[in-house]
Amino acid sequence: MQVEKVSKLLAGHTSYRKTCNAALNNALIWAKAMEVNEYHPRGTKYMLQQLQQMVANDPKLQNLNDNAKEQLKEQLLCHQEEKGISIHTTNVAATKDVQSTLDRIFQELDGLALQMDTYMTLFVMHGHSYDMHSATWYGTDNAMDFWEDIMELQPDYIAKQFELWGYITQQDSLESMQCQ
Repeated sequence: MQVEKVSKLLAGHTSYRKTCNAALNNALIWAKAMEVNEYHPRGTKYMLQQLQQMVANDPKLQNLNDNAKEQLKEQLLCHQEEKGISIHTTNVAATKDVQSTLDRIFQELDGLALQMDTYMTLFVMHGHSYDMHSATWYGTDNAMDFWEDIMELQPDYIAKQFELWGYITQQDSLESMQCQ
């Protein structure tokens, strides 16, 4: 055995790298979605199957040269990176994202309650002191009666305690990170 091979084995270093590139098909669908869904409100945007059909029927997307294909893939990767790190220009934008997501979750919870006869409670608080959305709660059907009648706690009180707990644990984690 050679010394280099033994040192690589001991160090746990691998020379294999898994590459994750955007697929051309995904880039084409993403580009078409950006083009046609730009001004559509949530819930009225084209579905994946419709976008796939549009891409198949669009001659300018079918006759791209290699440079244009690579450029589309790069744009998709940039979009995915930006989306992955949750870029928001302001806390107001983040608050709007939270509220629209919560609205969808509330609708889903109501749907489950109606279809499956379930009781659910959801408490939501922000994770950072600079976030602008307030702690909130939501309960389906008579789930809030459980908290008030059985546990003898008001949902507002629970939400405030939850928020306080979040601040305390965040502060503890920040202090421990600063000590390191």
